[in-house]
Amino acid sequence: MSGGQVFQLLVATPQGVRAHHQGKALQAYTSMSKRGTSFDIDALLVVDPYDWASVHAALLQRVASCERSTWAESLGCLRAKFFWQYEGVEYR
Repeated sequence: MSGGQVFQLLVATPQGVRAHHQGKALQAYTSMSKRGTSFDIDALLVVDPYDWASVHAALLQRVASCERSTWAESLGCLRAKFFWQYEGVEYR
């Protein structure tokens, strides 16, 4: 498949989730979660303490766990673990 796809997730410490702009981080996560109405999205990664190496390792593990035999199967898995740029648009 040519082109690219954009996937996102929210990374925070427990303290950051509680304190970030008086809870707006959780509001943003809740808002993004509502975009996925037909499946669960687990696009929140909480790390304690924050360490880039741990975040990087967790991202690599999430992506690797979605390796499937077809792009459609991989996409389904990735959509459950990240917010996808085309959420709400029917994939063909």
